[in-house]
Amino acid sequence: MKTVETNALIQKKELINRIAIPTMEGYVFIPMNAIYYLKAAGNYTYIIYVTDETMKKMTASKKIGYFEEVLKDSSFLRIHDSYIANLTKAVKYFKGKDGSIQLVNGDYLPVSRTRKDELFSVFGI
Repeated sequence: MKTVETNALIQKKELINRIAIPTMEGYVFIPMNAIYYLKAAGNYTYIIYVTDETMKKMTASKKIGYFEEVLKDSSFLRIHDSYIANLTKAVKYFKGKDGSIQLVNGDYLPVSRTRKDELFSVFGI
């Protein structure tokens, strides 16, 4: 019975398609497709997202590792110790010592050497 309940919760989560961002005041629910990337900031994480066609930055009161776990079965990938990118927003990869990706909003995010292979495998490179 527990498996049925777990599957029902997973289906509901997919239908909602939002992530709960913990803040000092409580939680903010942001549509996952609105998020471009997350950036580590010590014990906090910056969430870069768009709302009403405006880019915004929210500070979450959790480390980036928390979000890596929460987003592991989605279009998000940890591409650097300090960054998790929404790969649906990626438009180009730039070669180099560490490399970088460009997002549709024009931002560039570094890709670490240790995480490049996983990024390439997602895109079938």
